[in-house]
Amino acid sequence: MKQINLSLYIKNFRKAQEQQGTQSGMSLIEILIVISIMGGLMAILADGLMEVGTDARIQTTRLQMSKINSSLARYRLHTFKLPTSEQGLDALIKNPGIKRWRGPYLNENQLLDPWGTPLSYEIEGNSFAIISAGPDTLAGTDDDINSQEEGDN
Repeated sequence: MKQINLSLYIKNFRKAQEQQGTQSGMSLIEILIVISIMGGLMAILADGLMEVGTDARIQTTRLQMSKINSSLARYRLHTFKLPTSEQGLDALIKNPGIKRWRGPYLNENQLLDPWGTPLSYEIEGNSFAIISAGPDTLAGTDDDINSQEEGDN
């Protein structure tokens, strides 16, 4: 059997402990710097993701307007006219008292934009526009989305 020199073992153990005590970890300042860098990166990424989300909602609104345009075309095919401004887009959901109405042409939730704001409808002659209040949910501001801007109808 091999004899283990216990004193040598203890001496090496104490030496290892002493070396660990002299090793330095990260200081508080270094930790704070790392946290602030990570926070800055997260802010930059979050801002980029917010823009992507807004762009996706704008595209969804345009697709929704296109579907409403198709529904208005079917409404016109059945009733021989477009809904009046007073009837609005609700004429696609509930019969406004027209005999030839064959709706509903849409579900009620399809008349809300992705921000939860009701879409508005304006008609002048045979030309109409579907308008979303856009990301700020306030009608009449620069970020409004208008179906006529894209040449949808």
